Amino acid sequence: GIRKATFKLDFRKPLTAGATAQPLTIDGKLAEPAWGAKADAILPFTKTDVFIRHDADHLYLGVKRPAVVDRQGKTVAWSKTANGADAAVWEDDSWEVFLADTGSDKVVHLGVSASGARYDALIADPSAKSEDRKWNGAWTSAVTADDSGLTIEMAIPLKTLADAGLQKDQLGVNFQINQKDISGEILKYNGGEGRNWK
Repeated sequence: GIRKATFKLDFRKPLTAGATAQPLTIDGKLAEPAWGAKADAILPFTKTDVFIRHDADHLYLGVKRPAVVDRQGKTVAWSKTANGADAAVWEDDSWEVFLADTGSDKVVHLGVSASGARYDALIADPSAKSEDRKWNGAWTSAVTADDSGLTIEMAIPLKTLADAGLQKDQLGVNFQINQKDISGEILKYNGGEGRNWK
């Protein structure tokens, strides 16, 4: 039988959204002082910084990924082929967010492509590997994708999350950054499992 087992455990500290007194401007720049200089979470493989803030009415999410440089030292252009609402943003360079709470099986899935195209869906049962793409919650986003990097901001009304059946004080979140030509990276916290289907 097994005589010895060694495990490397990675316990992530819970994320806490920093409070902001004023609503943030969603412009794809992460320039307002309220975002702060230190990321709340980092996806280490892609060196993507994630920022989380809230006010009385909104949850704000921001992401900053550095430019991708190829082996010859040239900046790789961002993939921006997705367009429109409920686009397959994961086929581009993009960012996806999965919001859930500790008391239900529902998951709100939001995604934004480097093109600015958006996707939203409600997952009522994560084990079913399907989601309701007809669900359209109210939220805003903005993107800057250039040689300096990929920056995406989202403002999600807390009412949108409540209307989807989530408890705003018990949220869990998972992030997924997608790179068209190589791979993606997921950072999982307590929340929806993320997208492993198309």
